[in-house]
Amino acid sequence: MKLMPRVGPLLACALALANAAANAQAGAKLKRWGMDVAKRRGSKRAKVALARKIAVILHRMWVDGTTYRWTDTQPVAVQV
Repeated sequence: MKLMPRVGPLLACALALANAAANAQAGAKLKRWGMDVAKRRGSKRAKVALARKIAVILHRMWVDGTTYRWTDTQPVAVQV
């Protein structure tokens, strides 16, 4: 993957995740959100916003120990 020379490994990972989400299936919730941002603010800002949104989701999953729900269904309680 070719990136800008001054991009750190975490930012490179976040941008790669944003790119993967942007190229996901047509009905994906994150892709739809990213496309809406791209219409309003442009594609470069949308990629960064999508990378940040994914980072926030991953951080919350890490802190809470939850799994990402692709649909809007109610979560199932997990006992630890």
